[in-house]
Amino acid sequence: MSKQVRIVASTVMLFGWFALSGCGSAPLKIPEKVEASVLSNSQNGEYVRIKTRDGITQDIYFLQSAQGKAAVVLFPGADGRVGMDADGAVNRKHRRSISMKLFKRLQQGGYDVAMVDAPSDRQRTKGLMFDFRTTKEHARDIAYVIAYLRERNPNLPVWTIGHARGATSAAQMAALYPNDIKGTVLLSPITEFNLNGPTIYDADLSDIEVPILVMMHKDSWCKGSSSSQANRIARKTGLGLNLRKSVLLEGGGDSDPTPKKCGKKGPHHFYQLTEEVYEQIDSFVDEHAK
Repeated sequence: MSKQVRIVASTVMLFGWFALSGCGSAPLKIPEKVEASVLSNSQNGEYVRIKTRDGITQDIYFLQSAQGKAAVVLFPGADGRVGMDADGAVNRKHRRSISMKLFKRLQQGGYDVAMVDAPSDRQRTKGLMFDFRTTKEHARDIAYVIAYLRERNPNLPVWTIGHARGATSAAQMAALYPNDIKGTVLLSPITEFNLNGPTIYDADLSDIEVPILVMMHKDSWCKGSSSSQANRIARKTGLGLNLRKSVLLEGGGDSDPTPKKCGKKGPHHFYQLTEEVYEQIDSFVDEHAK
């Protein structure tokens, strides 16, 4: 497949996320103080452990940029278990994912980036699968990540970016922390229900009040994330046209003629389109910088 790229659709749409069980619909608050330790520094940045709920810690890889354009909380897809350690490890499931590629590309472009692992109490289970991304526990963990980003640079606006099931977390935080999240980007969000967790259609779309960019690949053959659902999702929007946008990319390529339907060498992960995905994100952030 040639690497010719063009945007085949650019329409408006909006995703949201339903109020978490036990949280209600009122905006949640970010803690003023956070207790965190930098455990090491490796090719994947600082390995940071943040204390969140009682006895629970949340690990992140953190890359800081000298430019300070914005801060990003980045949510990988699947079960969310990145496999972080002091040597900068990333497990095979995430090693060549679009999330990992964007992690470094965003930092190169001037963003502070915190890539989120599953919290300590979810490392030996199914990670962030099932309904954990919609729980108040997950919301509390990420509140401390946002607080940490503020400590590192209090002047930067915070955006959330998520891929596939990670898009659920990104949308969730945008809905719950409208006073603290500047905007959100959803990449290949999950549209088809299965036993691993809810879909983006479970969202209370009216809860999101910040700018939102939704990006999918026109030719994605991942059954769980169908670009054909874009218009259906768009009909459930509520924000003004200036605050929401959807983009369908096409092109790129793959080195494997029969990649897995949702694999890293296919459209679901925007294979060979990292720069195009980054440019769309960067342009959208610039558009809503004020």
